[in-house]
Amino acid sequence: MTKEELSVSQYGRYIKLFIALVSGYMLPYLFGHKELSASMATSAWLSLALGPSISNSRAYFVQRFMTNLVPILGGTIIFIITRHGFITMMIVTLFMFVLMSKFPNRFRLTSLGVSLTLITGIGGNFTAGGERLISVWLGMAVGFFIECYILPPDQGFKMKKMLTDMEKKIIKIYYGLLHDRTLTSLKGFKIDELTEGLKKIEAQMAGFNKDFSIKWAKHLRKYEKDIDFFKYSIELLDVSVRFLQKVCLFENDLTELSEEEKKYLFVNISEVVKKHEKLLLSFYETTENTEYEEEHFLEQNMDILISYLAEYQDTVRKISKEMYKAE
Repeated sequence: MTKEELSVSQYGRYIKLFIALVSGYMLPYLFGHKELSASMATSAWLSLALGPSISNSRAYFVQRFMTNLVPILGGTIIFIITRHGFITMMIVTLFMFVLMSKFPNRFRLTSLGVSLTLITGIGGNFTAGGERLISVWLGMAVGFFIECYILPPDQGFKMKKMLTDMEKKIIKIYYGLLHDRTLTSLKGFKIDELTEGLKKIEAQMAGFNKDFSIKWAKHLRKYEKDIDFFKYSIELLDVSVRFLQKVCLFENDLTELSEEEKKYLFVNISEVVKKHEKLLLSFYETTENTEYEEEHFLEQNMDILISYLAEYQDTVRKISKEMYKAE
């Protein structure tokens, strides 16, 4: 398993969680603040719990800290005035609900319950409140540091892997069509699997863009010139999935086409396969190399992919035209 594979795998996630747990617990212990060990270890762990993503880790860092800061600070002040834990908790709870409805991206509802109940235990003790906030902030900072610098998730590698796997699936389907010269190979085929796969790729692209926009994600800078390539690849796959959906709809009507029309149909399908094979080869040229050749990947494949997309859409239109004759 390569470093890139490990960085986005479950095993890599376990390694980072273990390091976060040990680091979060031992740091305050070594500096003589044993009372903060459990809270810091928990915070370090939680900052990595949302999966291998720097953007997710950063978002959780900000949300969890703010969800502790506002209730504890506000609750401590209100408790000094009311001198009643339950009343303080109710006031802060209602205030937080209003605040979270106005700024949903700044707070985390799942973290709110703990901070609200802590108010009654902390009361007007500023020291206890401060210790809680310090342990949360430092623990989340430790986890975020680990996510950024110890096996940082290579979302670009994962993006290429998902695109390659999707291409293989589509080419396999086309091979079946060309081998049978009929649509019988589509019997039992579930187009929903391709649709779901495409949705995951689009979600991965969104995650890649979020991580790429963060200045700490320096390991993703090598993919800067490939962002447009990824977008065109997704568009090409989208065209292909929609085309196969159409093919499935016309499965029973193919018999109504003449032999000449069928020949024309499958000749064009073979052209589609060739384009996918070339695209798949271009992915292999970069994913299999140990060194990443940015300029080669961009210059050799970007123009080709754009032309593939235009030609591919024209080919699909031709095939669709023949299919509609069967209606």
